Amino acid sequence: MGKKFEIYNEILIDSVQSVLTRDYEWDTCAIARLLGEFIPSPRPIISRKSVESPSPLSKVPMLYEPVNELGVVLLFGMYHRELGFPYIIKVQQSFPDMIALDEEGDYCRIEFEYKSSSFIQHGHDPDGCDYIVCWIDDLDDQSPLKEKTISLREEIFEGQENEPE
Repeated sequence: MGKKFEIYNEILIDSVQSVLTRDYEWDTCAIARLLGEFIPSPRPIISRKSVESPSPLSKVPMLYEPVNELGVVLLFGMYHRELGFPYIIKVQQSFPDMIALDEEGDYCRIEFEYKSSSFIQHGHDPDGCDYIVCWIDDLDDQSPLKEKTISLREEIFEGQENEPE
């Protein structure tokens, strides 16, 4: 596939350069950006386990709502300043997932979950983090973890008309 891709890539670059006369260095990235403007991206592939497609997010730079923990991490990365965390210090695979600074300059330990109840299911130590950032907060109101839970769905879309269903 490598050689075929190189030949196809050369033909594509030559074709684009012959059509467009701008003095611009056309490479694979430039062509990808050009194609991205003219060919809309498909909807994300949803696993067969999923019954529903994610809802579109219209007021956010992410096209669809998160469907897992990684989507929550990405969305937090887009909105950390608005959520009161001006600086991200470290992101890691081990618990807690992130160290950030809050607006007072204090270090905060953050654990990400798609649903807040997963924090309990994963057996995390509540004293090992300061915040649980999730998309869906499904903890009951009496849970002691409720006060340290930030639901991005609620925080980002609070009071907006286009809140995802």
